[in-house]
Amino acid sequence: MFWACVRTHPNSEQIAIRNLQNQNFNYYQPKILERKLRKQKIVAAPAPLFPCYLFVQIVNRWACLNSTHGISSLLMAGGMPALVQDQIIDSLKQREQNGFIQLPKERRFREGDKVTISAGPFIGQQGLVEKMSNKEREKILLALLSNKIKVLIDETNLEAA
Repeated sequence: MFWACVRTHPNSEQIAIRNLQNQNFNYYQPKILERKLRKQKIVAAPAPLFPCYLFVQIVNRWACLNSTHGISSLLMAGGMPALVQDQIIDSLKQREQNGFIQLPKERRFREGDKVTISAGPFIGQQGLVEKMSNKEREKILLALLSNKIKVLIDETNLEAA
């Protein structure tokens, strides 16, 4: 049993979730509260932490995920689904309060800064801060498994390189 990641079609997370449940797959979709303007008022609205991505727990079958309505593709590493370490899922779940991931408010790094990850499953890896969004998320561009992938890392787990 392991976690994998699927990419959904744009704005189709709920369709994919419904179909994953119908196929008895466990899934995890971390959510945040975003500030949005609705009816001339700023409100906190639920939003996916990783738009167009869901984590799916694989037990003994996975090929059917690529043909599941709402899912664009299963992220692969070679001929097998790319493994998402349990520590990543656990770390995300530990940061939840009332069902939502709590994000840091202060920003220590700017776009283009070199950083080293000081804790967590990617400890010791170096990367570049790619983008600082107004959603208070930081994307780190890492070179892992000879591919450059984007991951979100808690700023408290980063040090200047």
